[in-house]
Parts: sequence; C-alpha cells; structure tokens
Amino acid sequence: MTSPEPDIEFASTVEARELRFREAPRTEVTFSGEPGRTSAERSRRVNLPEPVEPGVDYRDVRVEYRFEVSAEPDEPDAARAPRT
Repeated sequence: MTSPEPDIEFASTVEARELRFREAPRTEVTFSGEPGRTSAERSRRVNLPEPVEPGVDYRDVRVEYRFEVSAEPDEPDAARAPRT
C-alpha cells in the first residue's frame, strides 16, 4: 500500500566545493498549525558530519532536505453539530 501524496512539500539541495563554519550552527524546523496535520522531514548529507565542527574545512559537500505536510480528513465534530 502506498501513502497518499503530501498536500505541501518542499525540497532543497545545497552544494559547495568548500565550506567552513565559524561557529556551530543552530538549526530548527517547526510547523505550527491546526491539529490534524501530519508532517515529516528528512535530510541527507554528503561529506558533512552532524554536528559540524567550527573552523574545519569541509570539501565537496551536499545537503538534500525535504519537508512534507499532509492534512488529515476532517472528522465530524459533535461540538459543531447544530443544537436542537
């Protein structure tokens, strides 16, 4: 069984011949929204460890990143039903 296609997806690839960090980066990805969302993220690094070390030269690096969000189908909510 295959999973449905995400409603939103973002993909990015960054490449560099040489890369040096002055300080260790702080990275964070967040998704805020209504309940009923499913999100997933993944990344792949080539020639770039995690975590990176400040002052080290990294060569021929590549980072691939992907973020996906799927909205789950609405379910009937008893609280929203009209009152009689």
